[in-house]
Amino acid sequence: MSGLPDGFVAYYIRLALAVTASFAVVLGATVALLAAVRPSGGVGLVIVLVGLVLALVAMGWSARRVTAAYDRAHPPRGSGADGADRADR
Repeated sequence: MSGLPDGFVAYYIRLALAVTASFAVVLGATVALLAAVRPSGGVGLVIVLVGLVLALVAMGWSARRVTAAYDRAHPPRGSGADGADRADR
């Protein structure tokens, strides 16, 4: 792991777990709603599609939070104020 920045592997694992957990929670809530309501075919399809969209939104939200936390803990090195040397992390 010589070429990776400090804490990157832990960040990547945390990112994968957070995204997977958020997806599972939203889809679990969607399945619970389907089981409780027992809708007809068309309404069930709409509920599933809304659940999938909400799961994708939850994945993006959790990924953004985990990435922002990593960025705060590991600011870019160098003197470039414009972030030009952000790849040096």
